[in-house]
Amino acid sequence: MGAYLCIASNEVPPAVSKRISLSVNFAPSIHAPSQLLGAPVGTDVTLECKVEAFPVTMNIWEDNHSNILLNSPKYTLSDRRDGYHVHMNLTVRNLTSRDYGVYKCVSKNSLGAAESSVRLYELKVSTLPPTTTTTTTTTTTTTTTTTPRPRPTTTPRPRTTPGSNNWPPLRSTPPGENNMMRSSNELDNTIRSGASQRSGARSAAAGSVSDQRRSTLLEVVFDFLLFLLLFIVR
Repeated sequence: MGAYLCIASNEVPPAVSKRISLSVNFAPSIHAPSQLLGAPVGTDVTLECKVEAFPVTMNIWEDNHSNILLNSPKYTLSDRRDGYHVHMNLTVRNLTSRDYGVYKCVSKNSLGAAESSVRLYELKVSTLPPTTTTTTTTTTTTTTTTTPRPRPTTTPRPRTTPGSNNWPPLRSTPPGENNMMRSSNELDNTIRSGASQRSGARSAAAGSVSDQRRSTLLEVVFDFLLFLLLFIVR
């Protein structure tokens, strides 16, 4: 089906053309894109069928009780034509349990008829009951008791007035401290006497060494003089 263009021309212009439309008559063929649809109760659903036929067809919908459906608040029927293509739509509103079943789309023309079916079933929607969550909050209070530390007791010193006899008495030295001081003095004297004795011994030793060196030197000089005198005499 469609339009054809025929063109005729020769050496003598102009060329001549002719458009010819070709139409082919044929019985309808029909099919449903979705043959199984599910929808929950209380919603709207649209069923669809596609038809190909020429000449123009008469299209109807039938419910599950073979009743022909018409436009109403419950049902809406619509056809959209494009050449020899027809799109059939059926909208069912506010579904109830009686609306579920098999629906038929039927197409007829002078050359024949065709039909297809769509099954509509109830779609169960699970609804969870509202959940109540209880939250318990526990508050813990901690009490801390601080005991103040006792302050040290300070005994005030007696105040003295210049020119008066209110001065505090001198502290006397205990007998034990006197003995310790005496022993310390005796130890110092012993150490000093020992040091002086060692110093005297070192001085005496140094003197003896010096006399010995002097005598040795005199002997050497005497021997040299004697050797010199003998040498002269010879």
